[in-house]
Amino acid sequence: MIEPQQSISPTTDALAYAHAHLLGPAGLDPRALDRAIARLMGRQLDYADLYFQATRFETWTVEDGTVKEGVHSIDEGVGV
Repeated sequence: MIEPQQSISPTTDALAYAHAHLLGPAGLDPRALDRAIARLMGRQLDYADLYFQATRFETWTVEDGTVKEGVHSIDEGVGV
């Protein structure tokens, strides 16, 4: 995860995170996103969105001091 810095805004942090963890691994960059939005808007749409998701989930089941079950999942992606 990107460490917060006082000199940049939360929006910049979110964009940097999206680029590092969602776009970069998928081989995408901001220009590719611009092209995608331009193609969508060329279809006479009123508006279009790209959304980014990064979810981490973890849960543990403990019974009588013994871990019985552990679950961990990571979901990341970009959608239109």
